[in-house]
Amino acid sequence: MKKKYYIDFYKKNKISPVVNSFKKKYFFNQRSALYSHLSIDFNHINNKNVIEFGPGNGINSIHTFGYGPKSYNYVDANPTGLKNLKKNIKKYMPKISNYKINQSLIENYKTNQKFDLVLCEGLLPNNKKPQILAKYCGSFTKKNGIYVITCHDYISTLSETMRCFLSILITKDIKNQNLKILKLSQFFDKDFIFIKNMTRSKKDWIIDNFLNVEFWQDAKLFSISEAIKCLGKDFVFKSSSPNILKDSNWYKNIKTNNQKYFNNLAYSSYESQVLNLLDTRVLSNFSDKKQIEQIYKMSKKLRVSIKKTCKDLNLLPNLIEEFDTLSKLLPNDFNLTKKSINSYNSFLYKFYKNQKLNINLLNDFRAWWGRGMQYVSFQKI
Repeated sequence: MKKKYYIDFYKKNKISPVVNSFKKKYFFNQRSALYSHLSIDFNHINNKNVIEFGPGNGINSIHTFGYGPKSYNYVDANPTGLKNLKKNIKKYMPKISNYKINQSLIENYKTNQKFDLVLCEGLLPNNKKPQILAKYCGSFTKKNGIYVITCHDYISTLSETMRCFLSILITKDIKNQNLKILKLSQFFDKDFIFIKNMTRSKKDWIIDNFLNVEFWQDAKLFSISEAIKCLGKDFVFKSSSPNILKDSNWYKNIKTNNQKYFNNLAYSSYESQVLNLLDTRVLSNFSDKKQIEQIYKMSKKLRVSIKKTCKDLNLLPNLIEEFDTLSKLLPNDFNLTKKSINSYNSFLYKFYKNQKLNINLLNDFRAWWGRGMQYVSFQKI
């Protein structure tokens, strides 16, 4: 049986650690801004058929229903999530009836209907081959319909992977799950201060990102460039959040079809700007393709090395050396990131020497968060 990192973990622990409460005005402003970034407006949803794969507790759909869809289909296999979804519909949208809840693994879901808007958020690292899942979910998009997915890569998730390794060191002698959560909450309190507009509780974030160890160690990542390659035959890139598209061309100079032009443009834009996903504190115009590629490869190597070091702490010196290499590869625009890496390395070195968690050494690391997940919209052709 193929491993499903989300659903297996959620079912085993009877949880749905995603957004389950919100401040309406603030949350709606965020979701409206997201749809604007993705070039999705009222006319893409009003009186249109929508399907959402992996809706979790259904909070995002409360905003989408404000646009007046004709119908709304939910597809999920997590019993706890579906239970919360039903509660939230009853609580926040008691008068709606134009929806259907399908309790099904995504790959087992069948319908002949095509949808105007297909939503697939925070889902694609669900199995060993996110490309297959991306194509399958996309297959339910009608011609000219919009397909929304999320992506992440080795650079955008690096700071989170580094925290995941810290979580292993912090809880290595703790067996009780609740005690782990408490310890991690206390340890990372200073880090969470720097996440602006956090949309779920610290506890849920910790469970989903730290305690689901198999997911952060083994699940395949799915970058924007991989998504374009995967979907480019049937879809044209529309937009993204953050917006990666750089196009100074005049429309009369474009001599190829939209599909080829915008997919190629988005692909090259991502490749040239991927460093800006590394650290939310930094925006850079650095453009050396060879050096960017080296940094990407080093970030990928570090994810593998972190997994190995989790199993054998004697490998810590090698991990520290690799982080030092990454720091040297980064351009001067990323001096803040370099400082954070040095802080992290000092902590690891001290731990390796005396097995003590000197948290003060992490002071310059705490503020480093990457633009971990990116939203991308495509249009079916």
